[in-house]
Amino acid sequence: MGASIRPAWRLLPLALCLTLGACASSPTPPMAIAQPLVDFNIMREQMPAPLKALNGQPYQRAAAPDCAVIAAEILQLDGVLGPDVDVPVSRAEARAAWRREMAGNLLRSLSTSWMTGRGVIRNVSGAEGRERRMKEAILDGGLRRAYLKGVSDQLGCAVATGPVLPGLSATVITLQSGD
Repeated sequence: MGASIRPAWRLLPLALCLTLGACASSPTPPMAIAQPLVDFNIMREQMPAPLKALNGQPYQRAAAPDCAVIAAEILQLDGVLGPDVDVPVSRAEARAAWRREMAGNLLRSLSTSWMTGRGVIRNVSGAEGRERRMKEAILDGGLRRAYLKGVSDQLGCAVATGPVLPGLSATVITLQSGD
C-alpha cells in the first residue's frame, strides 16, 4: 500500500514549484491563500466603482449617446473585467492564464481543505451572499459592455477594445456595415 502512495508524494515538490512559478507571473498575490479569511468575511473584496455604478441596470441608456463617452465607458469596463471575448489572445497568454487559474485553484483548495462545514460558515458569515452579488455585478458589467458595443456600432463609432495599460493607447477597431 505504501508503494502506491509514494509516487504521488514525489510529485508534490513539482506541483509546489509550478504553483509558485504561476503565482510569480501574476501581477498581484493570489487571493487563494487568503480564502479562509474571505470565507469568515474578515477580508472583503471591494466591488469596483464601475460595476457598483451599474446598480443592476446594464441596459440603461447613456446620458449622451456620444462615441467618445461610450468608448470611455467600454475601456473602463475592460479595465475592471479584463479583455472581452472579441479581443484576440495569443496561445502563450492563454497558457499563462490557465496556469495562474490552476495554481489559484490548487492554493484555494489547500487553504480551505481544513474547514469543516465551509458552506455553512460562508452562509452565516455573509461571504456567500457577497460573492453572489459580486458575480451578478460582473455579469451586469459584461452585459453593459456588450450593450455599449452594440450602441456604438449603431451610431457608427469606432469601438475601443482591450485593456488600457499605462503608457499605451487602446486598440481601436472600426466596425463597418456589410454592404
